[in-house]
Amino acid sequence: MEKRRTYRGVAAVWYALSLTVILGLIGLSIDIGHSMYVAQQLQHGADAAALAGAQLVRDDLALARLAAMDVAQRNLVANQPLILADNQFNDFSGDIVVGRYDQKTGQFDPDSPAPNAVKVVARKTADSANGEAPLFFGQLFGISSVGF
Repeated sequence: MEKRRTYRGVAAVWYALSLTVILGLIGLSIDIGHSMYVAQQLQHGADAAALAGAQLVRDDLALARLAAMDVAQRNLVANQPLILADNQFNDFSGDIVVGRYDQKTGQFDPDSPAPNAVKVVARKTADSANGEAPLFFGQLFGISSVGF
């Protein structure tokens, strides 16, 4: 007499495994989408701050920096105001850099005596005033935030 194999419960196991993978992929896509949205908010805040600073850069450099910081704070990134460091020494790697932009060459010179532009770099990193962007489902895998 032959013994028949029974496959009871196999469908439930496959369903549980598939559901876990699908939920993981959904969580990953939500975190990636949110991260892209935060990056876009950073870009919008930086653009607005640079435009505000550029309006005043030929008149008063200190006012141009203040205008850039003020407009940046009015922009929310991950539901928090965007904070920029004023970079008074005009370090090229700073958040707000005042300099001269040459349209012909596409070069930005922070050491120019006659500035006409403001470069703003908005960051959301662990060492910035804004901190890193939180993740929703990454916490399940031990990653609670991501930096930009």
